[in-house]
Amino acid sequence: MKLKTYVSALLLFIVGISCSATKSTSTSEELALKQAQPNVRISININEAVYFDFIKQDDSWHGNLTTYTLNEEGEKAVKYRLVSATDSSWNDFNDFVNFLKIYDIPPQNEIDGWVPNSAQL
Repeated sequence: MKLKTYVSALLLFIVGISCSATKSTSTSEELALKQAQPNVRISININEAVYFDFIKQDDSWHGNLTTYTLNEEGEKAVKYRLVSATDSSWNDFNDFVNFLKIYDIPPQNEIDGWVPNSAQL
């Protein structure tokens, strides 16, 4: 009889740990997913050769610049990539974005007179 009681208690303990572990895992997964998704993203592509990517998470901006060149086979290849520091130098970036009305600029292919030219960088 005592063995049944101990086994039942152990089983309940294991089920309790499993449920709480599952709960904390899903909470940490939700947190990771929320952190992975930016609040705002501004991507700018210039002539297929220069890409700016600015990301705002919570109240913090960061960004990167990637430039491309043509390799010996004529294929597009990364020339260099610069990643910004996450520091106070971004404090005025939001004012800059609002002043230039970047959120109002349509996608590049919707701008009158835009002609794709992927054969040249």
